Amino acid sequence: MKIEIDLMECPFCGRKAELIECSGGWLVCCYYSDPLNALEDSEGVCPVGPETILTLKDAAIRIWNRRAYTPQTPKKERNE
Repeated sequence: MKIEIDLMECPFCGRKAELIECSGGWLVCCYYSDPLNALEDSEGVCPVGPETILTLKDAAIRIWNRRAYTPQTPKKERNE
């Protein structure tokens, strides 16, 4: 079952992510890591295809949305 939620874009290709309930937990991944979904986009498959799999939905979302920042990253862009 796919659920729409506020997820940051894929940190590698910059396109949308998705949250999927699976047996025993929650998967957050780049939507375009699936070759069938990649047919919808001219950029094709995500080159990395990152995934986060955790038991708790909130934890999976929080970990996916976490990003590394440099000292130059404006505070308003940080997801802390």
